[in-house]
Amino acid sequence: MKALVLMSPRKFEYDNTSKPEVPQGWALVKVTKVSVCGSDFHSFRGENALLSYPRIMGHEVCGEIEFIQGSSKAFKQNDKVILMPYLSCGTCVAWKKGKTNCCTSLSVYGVHRDGAMADYYVAPLSQLTQVSQKI
Repeated sequence: MKALVLMSPRKFEYDNTSKPEVPQGWALVKVTKVSVCGSDFHSFRGENALLSYPRIMGHEVCGEIEFIQGSSKAFKQNDKVILMPYLSCGTCVAWKKGKTNCCTSLSVYGVHRDGAMADYYVAPLSQLTQVSQKI
């Protein structure tokens, strides 16, 4: 697949990469639209201390489910979805208080893990929201 990879501050490469592996309970999502967020600008300029290079940025994204690993009652192939880009542990004090963005093991698409400036990304079904077919 093609991906826009931030190799170092202010240096992108459009590269061929492998499609991501799809863990159980996750979906492979084909990117249909991706936007640039303020945090992407900070990463591009080398101002995001949490980001490691190389990194595929992008977490403001719409897509279409191509494949689900396992079964799902909520989603099916070709569903249009958006991504909640913050993955939290589900066990820490912050998570238990509903402050998932303060999780001690927080993983953010495009920062801690590869994002959606690519043909595909993978996400847990719990992080996807189905949207209107008009995207």
